[in-house]
Amino acid sequence: MKVKMILPALTEANSPFWRPIKYSLFPFLGLATLAAYLHPGDQITIQDEHVERLDL
Repeated sequence: MKVKMILPALTEANSPFWRPIKYSLFPFLGLATLAAYLHPGDQITIQDEHVERLDL
């Protein structure tokens, strides 16, 4: 089964005062934790909109 998990960007990420280095030091691990519960044979993609633009 193919699963794509998306973490949308926070509203603050669009602000000119957004500090991406702070976010990258403490990444959100919720989606990775959920992915660990899926079957080992599943194809899982995690996309973080803070890191890269959303590609649907």
